[in-house]
Amino acid sequence: MSTNYLAAEVPPEKDPADYSYVERRADLLDRVLAAGSRKNIHQARLAEVYDVSPAQISKDMARIGDDVADHLTNDLELQTVAMYEHTVEQLRADGRYKAAWDVHLDFLDWVDYSPEAAANETDTTDTEQDDVRKLPQETKRLMAQLTHTDHDTSEETTPPASQS
Repeated sequence: MSTNYLAAEVPPEKDPADYSYVERRADLLDRVLAAGSRKNIHQARLAEVYDVSPAQISKDMARIGDDVADHLTNDLELQTVAMYEHTVEQLRADGRYKAAWDVHLDFLDWVDYSPEAAANETDTTDTEQDDVRKLPQETKRLMAQLTHTDHDTSEETTPPASQS
């Protein structure tokens, strides 16, 4: 599990040369955000400030990038799934089943899910299953229910008797 350097505290009274690696990376991240880009950061100067090698600053920047990407990806996935579930639930509660179905289809398109491909998969790698595995159980159940059943056929209608 990675450290969330965005949430890490940097003690203002502490000398940067005495920072732990977490504090140093959190401070580096603050500096990058203030500068607007890591390209605007002079790593050799920062190495002097923190009393570490320029190579260490490069490693820190790489770890910070990985950390931010991990947390951003997880947050976006969580927000997207939560919004999807809330939207579908609200539309269904309002009796707007067609709109709920359209949102569902858009979501399936976004996660690049197709029932045919799922049915034909015999051996998948963890990477191929990541998107589906991250969906909550209820969403997976809903996806399966909506994609593997035809529209409600339980009520068969009989044509009206012909009047002669």
